[in-house]
Amino acid sequence: MKKWILMAVATMGAVGLEAAPIQTLPGLVAIRFLEVSGTTNTFSFVPNNPRLTTQLVGLSLNAQSADFVGAPLEHYDVFYSNAAGVLDANGDYITIESKFLFNGVGMNIAEVILDFGGLGTVNANTITAFTPGFAGYVANSQLNAADGNPATFSSLGRTSGVDGNEEIRMSLTLGFPAAPTGNSAVPEPSTWAMMLAGGGLLAYRGRKR
Repeated sequence: MKKWILMAVATMGAVGLEAAPIQTLPGLVAIRFLEVSGTTNTFSFVPNNPRLTTQLVGLSLNAQSADFVGAPLEHYDVFYSNAAGVLDANGDYITIESKFLFNGVGMNIAEVILDFGGLGTVNANTITAFTPGFAGYVANSQLNAADGNPATFSSLGRTSGVDGNEEIRMSLTLGFPAAPTGNSAVPEPSTWAMMLAGGGLLAYRGRKR
């Protein structure tokens, strides 16, 4: 499968404020993933959870090792990355990978949310790279994972195909709101704290359906 990298968005992060690792952002208490399998399910990780700095490559992504499971045979791996979806423990992006070994439409991500506790929440607002499945991909649905609306979700398809290759997976790489200058990089920690404390970032608080 071909990975699509949206270079116009991804390269903007090199301009302006220096990007900060997501896991070091001051006040960040959890990263929440909203996944839809019939109903909307929320999976939360503390920023220093080792699962977020580890990628389950090849056949190592399965029901036992998955960071979370959606529908049966739908296994997810989540980790910090760069804009192209390459593992980076100090990355300012988050990548979600999934295998769905069933004849249906999987990889249904509604939102990814940075939770700053009493300071509020920040939703992912850009998709910098994605890989659809062998079949079942709903065109442009990857954008639903970063639209601030938990009622919509991505539909990237399935990874089961005629060759039965279980090492293939779908993926989404997400970025978070821009600094006031319009750069797509995650601001430096001091800027995050200032913006959050002053109410400079508006976020849609996720809810279960």
